[in-house]
Amino acid sequence: NNITKLNVSGFTTKDNHRKNNFYNTKIIGGEGGVRDNYNFKRPSIIQFYKNELYVFDEGNSCIKVYNKDLGFIRNIRKNRVIIQNKPTSINIFNDKFYWLTSEGLLIIFDLDLNELKRKKLVFDSNEKFLDIVLSNQTNNFYVLTNRNIYKYFIDSLDYIGKFDFEKININQTNLKFLNIFEKEDRDLLYSYINRNGRGCFVVCNENNDFLN
Repeated sequence: NNITKLNVSGFTTKDNHRKNNFYNTKIIGGEGGVRDNYNFKRPSIIQFYKNELYVFDEGNSCIKVYNKDLGFIRNIRKNRVIIQNKPTSINIFNDKFYWLTSEGLLIIFDLDLNELKRKKLVFDSNEKFLDIVLSNQTNNFYVLTNRNIYKYFIDSLDYIGKFDFEKININQTNLKFLNIFEKEDRDLLYSYINRNGRGCFVVCNENNDFLN
């Protein structure tokens, strides 16, 4: 039930400034209710956007927003909306929430959780939807399931194609989170996978030619 702020550089370089004590710099949390500004009940998703930290407080069915120093800003409370559309991943892009459920429903909300648009992304009933990332570079977004990564236009939500992991003999049931690095005219997509007992990253190099 905690949110911990960490000094990333301390994990990657010798941190002389703080004498190698590079762990947490601030912690907020402890179990609390929806009205408790600095407490949570099973926070499960965090997103940093425009110098603000958005925390999905799953047990309290709300989103609590903090500044970069973990000072409380506001509480976004729409209990019925959240309970009926429990997210597996949330991404914030162009002042909108891109809200993905494990069943493949994508809902776009404004930053007050007013619904703007929704689309069902399901391709195979056996797939579990896990994560979503969006690209400023190519104006596309990518959705991770336990079997594939799918590609869509941001503007129209139209389907473009997918990365077929069967062609490279990857056990698709072990795909985990998705992250993106935008590089010039292409996107580099990183997904974690547990393969034969070893953790590794699958990296997809995707330009904007709209091919599978």
